[in-house]
Amino acid sequence: MEPLYVRDRLRLLLDHFAEVPDPREPAKVRYPLREVLFFVTCAMIAGCDDFDEIAVWGEHHLDFLRRYSEYFLGFRARIGFGWC
Repeated sequence: MEPLYVRDRLRLLLDHFAEVPDPREPAKVRYPLREVLFFVTCAMIAGCDDFDEIAVWGEHHLDFLRRYSEYFLGFRARIGFGWC
């Protein structure tokens, strides 16, 4: 599979996640829902199966994730998903 094709498919996935309604209160949102869904999906595909592993994966693959979205605040793996 050609790398450009893979990149386009991942960007398309991120675009689909942008269409998911976010039920969180806007004033309390630190991370865009589309970014959270994208990185969790990527981490699960990579074999992560609990919150800690997913958060650590995001922390270690931040450069990869930033190819598709800002991830301005990065990740804080030690606090789990309370940061969403």
